[in-house]
Amino acid sequence: MTVSEPLGATVRTRYDTSAIDSFQIAESVPAGTALGCARRPAQPVRRAGAPSRSLPSSAIHELRTPLTSIHGYAQMLQRGLSDNPRAVNGLSVIVRESGRLTQMLTELSDLAELSEPDADCVRSDVDVRALIEIAAETIARQGAVGHAVTIGGQARLVCDGRRLAQALTQVLTNATRYSPPDSCIAVRLVEDDDWVRIYVADEGIGICDADAERVYQPFQRGANAREFGTRGLGLGLFIARLALAVDGGTLTHTARPSEGTVFVIELPRG
Repeated sequence: MTVSEPLGATVRTRYDTSAIDSFQIAESVPAGTALGCARRPAQPVRRAGAPSRSLPSSAIHELRTPLTSIHGYAQMLQRGLSDNPRAVNGLSVIVRESGRLTQMLTELSDLAELSEPDADCVRSDVDVRALIEIAAETIARQGAVGHAVTIGGQARLVCDGRRLAQALTQVLTNATRYSPPDSCIAVRLVEDDDWVRIYVADEGIGICDADAERVYQPFQRGANAREFGTRGLGLGLFIARLALAVDGGTLTHTARPSEGTVFVIELPRG
């Protein structure tokens, strides 16, 4: 597969979607999922199961500020100590772990914001491909180095770009977190008169049938995710669904155990 530059470098995307095509997306998505639904208007975010105003947003901000400094200075020292392998190795651990903590704080902050009954929704004309590239670069800055992202297609959509960016970041983070190092994440954009669909295919551990709905619940993770040894809060896919629901969007997936997952983001036009 032809891939772009690894995460951690500037993302240079190419029109290579073989990873997605190998999943035979159109045929693999079960009937009755979002791909088969009729067009529907945007609906309010369903808050069932989501905490309300109890999460301390100010505390999240206070934790994020020093953590950002730790992460940034560790990266700076890492670049300046290339001739000291032991120091570079130790700084790599600091960069990786502070990046992981930063992602956790971002998830808690997003959850608190999306759980507000009066959460803002600002719609505008959005370049969806550009949002995907920004999301990939954001993940790279948080330490997810080694994966490569390819993006095929173009699409524009009137939606809340900030919410879509939140969802894309969570889905791409999930793909990198549960995929082997140096594997490829292929993103494909497909649009028609009624819908914009974003397919995100990884080469990771997949999702077993028993966990197909559980992974979208707050603070829940699949059994194979725990066996994979990757830590996390179990909030990413739940947050992604909340963010997409602002514009009447959905998040579904198809998976093959040990062979990867294809996530499908579907957003209505209009």
